[in-house]
Amino acid sequence: MPKQKSIYKSQEGKEKILALYDSQLEQLGTPYIDKWVSTSFGNTHLIETGNADGVPLLIFHGGMRQRHITC
Repeated sequence: MPKQKSIYKSQEGKEKILALYDSQLEQLGTPYIDKWVSTSFGNTHLIETGNADGVPLLIFHGGMRQRHITC
């Protein structure tokens, strides 16, 4: 099986980015659920937060790969 490519240039860089990501989530100041969902494109990471009784809202991050979805 071929080695899976990584977006990170080093293990140290990966650890720094993931620590920053976690610290930003903590700054939400509200409980959240960290989820992974299997899709036809592979596993997708989701953060679920907010009023569980409210109207659902799905927000895509600003990466260029979502451009076709948001335009």
